[in-house]
Amino acid sequence: MKLMTIEEGERWLHSVGMETYHEGQLYLPTPTTTYYLPKDSGAKTALARLLINEVLAEKSIVLILEEIGVWTSSENNFLFTKYREAVSRDQNASHQPFDDYPFHYAEPHEAIAMEGLIALSLYFIWGVAVFDGKGEILIKISHDEWVEIGSTNATKYCAVVNLLDSFGLVRLS
Repeated sequence: MKLMTIEEGERWLHSVGMETYHEGQLYLPTPTTTYYLPKDSGAKTALARLLINEVLAEKSIVLILEEIGVWTSSENNFLFTKYREAVSRDQNASHQPFDDYPFHYAEPHEAIAMEGLIALSLYFIWGVAVFDGKGEILIKISHDEWVEIGSTNATKYCAVVNLLDSFGLVRLS
């Protein structure tokens, strides 16, 4: 997994033609569907696995830490640092503050590592943006315990919404 600064991440996104992330904000294409996140840790693990194995399967994946430190009683920075250190290609970057290297890029063969990052983000109640390397599927997870889905492809959008409905997530909107 490659870690990047905001500047490096934004340069990379623009180099692959993604215009959905500007100045620290992910802009979801419309329409979107928003769901409440599950409270149960087992359901959060299953949701992270579903996102990786079904929604983002066989794709490069980007995760951006956007909202951390809001619910500090739910966080374990030592655990997250050690996990990032274990899955990162750049050991120097993995020891830097999360705010300095918020972009996480994984190739398809590193999907299991990304599943772990999503799961930890859900457990720690962090706000993250997750999307495939082409920017077709965009997922916004909030520290306010909701997840919003958007896609630049109507067929994929409908498939993801049906999948999350079948998973049992409750719609917020």
